[in-house]
Amino acid sequence: MKCPNCGADVPDGTFECPCCHFQLGLTQRIPVASGKWCPVCGALLADGMSVCPKCGTPLDDAATPARTVRDLGLPEIDGAQASKTGEDVDPDSTSALLQAYAKSREARIESAIPAEQDPSSAVLRHDRMPRARVFVFTALLAIFVIGGAALAITHPWDPTLYKTSTTTPADTSSAGFPGTLTTLTGQDSSSETTSSSTDTVYEAILADYTTLSELETKLDACVATFDETAYTGDLSSRTSASSDASALSIKISNLISNISQLDDGAGTYSSDLANLVKLGNWLRNRADALTDAWALDLSYDNPSEYQDEIEAVAKRNYAGGTDSFKKQFDENYDAWKPTQK
Repeated sequence: MKCPNCGADVPDGTFECPCCHFQLGLTQRIPVASGKWCPVCGALLADGMSVCPKCGTPLDDAATPARTVRDLGLPEIDGAQASKTGEDVDPDSTSALLQAYAKSREARIESAIPAEQDPSSAVLRHDRMPRARVFVFTALLAIFVIGGAALAITHPWDPTLYKTSTTTPADTSSAGFPGTLTTLTGQDSSSETTSSSTDTVYEAILADYTTLSELETKLDACVATFDETAYTGDLSSRTSASSDASALSIKISNLISNISQLDDGAGTYSSDLANLVKLGNWLRNRADALTDAWALDLSYDNPSEYQDEIEAVAKRNYAGGTDSFKKQFDENYDAWKPTQK
């Protein structure tokens, strides 16, 4: 059969058109006072139909005789009441009633795409893309925020603000280390250390080289004091001399440690630093012997009775009556003076 509303092919017995959702069962549920029916299937026909909407049978006026209306006990509608009273029913009103009822039962299909609006509409103007000044303002605001954050992090007007390494000179002589330190060598990273200029590296090496000579002079003086007071001096003078020798030994050890941590200028001054370490070790061997001799000397109430034993410790580095470490230091000190490269 065909849908009377859209003309689509619909299976027989269907009460609703699957295309336009027209109620095909209306002809079976709506009583009318008079009308035309299909001679084949009995479907109610509207005026002017040439084809039965239910079975598709071709129709003509002669083939559609009037049929007696049965009282089915359904609600009264206009036209049906007139039929009961014997009045004539207007076929146009019946057709209009069917079409109005079918219209009310149709499913409304609306597009999700809004209709095109009038260009002069105020709503349309507000729905347009933002204007150029909005983009410019947004870009300037983003630059201001990002630029401000970058400046706050980098702080270019004070590059040393976030520098954590110690650069303030400090006098370390009271801690057993001679001289003044300008930086803590072990604290800074290797990248900062290697970035030092060759002039700065040379100056640090030369300063330690000069300090070695000063410590060697003080060590000679301590050795002379030992020879004078170790066996004949009172306990107070011997104790004081022993303390001086111990402090000097600590200074020499600290200097050797500092030399080992100096920047070699990417290998430029590696041989000079190795020579300074040797000079320092020779001084420390002499100082250790002197310190041990003083410790043994103070363990006796009358050290003169144990002079041979104490002398053996004090001169354990001697060969042929000469301190071998002092001889090596004196012979190589001038030859190993660092030169700027």
